[in-house]
Amino acid sequence: MKGESRGLLECTLSKFVDDTKPSGVVGTLERRHTIQRDLDRLERSWRSGEVSEDWRKANVTPVFKKGKKEDPGNYRPVSLTSIPGKVMEQLILGVINKHVEEKVVIGSGQHGCSKGKSCMTNLIAFYDGMTSWVDEGRAVDVVYL
Repeated sequence: MKGESRGLLECTLSKFVDDTKPSGVVGTLERRHTIQRDLDRLERSWRSGEVSEDWRKANVTPVFKKGKKEDPGNYRPVSLTSIPGKVMEQLILGVINKHVEEKVVIGSGQHGCSKGKSCMTNLIAFYDGMTSWVDEGRAVDVVYL
């Protein structure tokens, strides 16, 4: 990986390290060795474009929502994926987001999949636009599907 990509990989991987536990010098050395091994494995995957089979698998676990625990409809499935798979997803997401921002692929009016924008900001922008047209005396029709 080039320097910038390697730095991005290290930054992404560091988000998954738990520094809250006291582990001393030995733990730090072991952690560095483990992180380096994972970095090397992620780098090989990044260069080859192939993802390890175990990174693509997930354990689906039912998580209780509310209501009666006896009712299977009150559970939602949650996919538990591997940490290296999550790191690779974050790495790829970071590269895609950087490209989208630098190349202005998504216009300012787009709210879905845009950082800092949500359904609520979309509704506010829509409402603001409609009320300004009404204030100008323009005819406004709205259809919700």
